[in-house]
Amino acid sequence: MSPAPPAVEDEWRSGIHWHIDPLRPDVFIATDVRLAGADGGTVVARHSAAAYGRWEPYATAFGEVTIVGRTAQWHAGAADIPVTGSGVDARLVRGYSGFVGLVSALPALWKQFSRLGDSSSIFIGRPPEPLSLLLFLRARAVKARHIAVVATEPEQFMRGVVPGPVGRLAGRALGGAVRHVVRNSVAVVYVTQEWLQSRYPATAGTPTIGRPNVVLSDADFARRPRRVPRSESGFALVSIGNVNSRAKGAEDLVKVVEELRRAGHDATLRVAGGGSRLSLLRRHASRQGLAEHVHFEGHVSSRAQIRDLLDHADVYLTMSRAEGLSRSTVEAMARGLPVVSTRAGGISELVRAQQLVPIGDPSAAARAIVAIVRDRHAYAEASTASLTAARAAASSAEPQRLSEFLSALT
Repeated sequence: MSPAPPAVEDEWRSGIHWHIDPLRPDVFIATDVRLAGADGGTVVARHSAAAYGRWEPYATAFGEVTIVGRTAQWHAGAADIPVTGSGVDARLVRGYSGFVGLVSALPALWKQFSRLGDSSSIFIGRPPEPLSLLLFLRARAVKARHIAVVATEPEQFMRGVVPGPVGRLAGRALGGAVRHVVRNSVAVVYVTQEWLQSRYPATAGTPTIGRPNVVLSDADFARRPRRVPRSESGFALVSIGNVNSRAKGAEDLVKVVEELRRAGHDATLRVAGGGSRLSLLRRHASRQGLAEHVHFEGHVSSRAQIRDLLDHADVYLTMSRAEGLSRSTVEAMARGLPVVSTRAGGISELVRAQQLVPIGDPSAAARAIVAIVRDRHAYAEASTASLTAARAAASSAEPQRLSEFLSALT
């Protein structure tokens, strides 16, 4: 029998409601990814971070979960990614964009959040994302259980976005908020094995798990390590990530290519990832005389296209100024690509020390690239290390590990 179409309640919009067991607690999970309603009452997203598969382990553990996300300002299309499905419902709250938009939307958002759940519910969020913090406040208000998912380092992030004293002050404030949420959670899920745990420790006795936020299939892995670069001359670089935020270091990516070409190397770079700063970054590359050598491809959603980009590169480059544990870096390593990265977040758990460079140092990144690509033995070693690290991360990220961890909490 087909599920009934979703009911519209005041400002709420809901996905398909797949009722499983009335005796189970209501479980609400906040996401910062924008969501949109689609035909048939389903809910979709344009970012894989909100894909149905991500919520499936929670549904396996709890029977049914409700995703809470802000309404998108676009119409759903065929290329969008399903969010809802068996065991996964969704509630769309008021949409907003940017800090000013968030502030103006707060009264309406809190009104909507104040209707969620009761003391028997379970609330799950990723602090310091705004909707996750609101969900935590709702949990505290009704004295319900809260589970924290720690996936980023806000102090590092704010320093990367807003330089100077303001960024440091904002970072400390957000870092304090995350520590408070973690200390008051009944369980904590970290995307690293050690790094975020050391920065945001749980209260003694609280159950924790380290699980990378990336799930790979057999098709995502190269069959064997690379022995030599694909390019006989020059360096073909690739990077993947949303360019909305300065914290991703997109300008530094351009500077790396500039450094390499100034040193006489025929370097090119392809960057896959959408965002509001895309046009600005293309103009920036053009002003530096690199329009033919640095290509910002925009959003690429197809897994096959992503694999093709990675397979036609020599080195994966990330100049991020803040990370938890980069999904795109793990995906690149699974294709056997050597990685050169900044020491952002928990990346040191994946990438060898000789391939890590200081944040904001394009010159060091350029030197590391040359050292890998110009030495065939070093290149083959780096490729082997990438595959090994990706397999370990994929094993740790098995959905069953998370489901079993969460099931033990009920």
